[in-house]
Amino acid sequence: MKSTIEFLQHVDLFSLLSKNELNIIFKSLHHVEFDANETLFNEGAEGNELNIQMSGKIASYVMLTNGARREIAEF
Repeated sequence: MKSTIEFLQHVDLFSLLSKNELNIIFKSLHHVEFDANETLFNEGAEGNELNIQMSGKIASYVMLTNGARREIAEF
């Protein structure tokens, strides 16, 4: 738990929160691991989650009119 809260302190969105506030957020987190090349969500999908990347890489793609996809960013 301590390492996750310390990690959250370095995420810009949470950097100004107190340890107590971070602990409240920590209690609502769910750890999820994804396989390589797994789709997290699709363009246009309604968002109802906040994903915080702790390790690895995530690529963002857009679908082109010809059906191909183009990478626009890597995180």
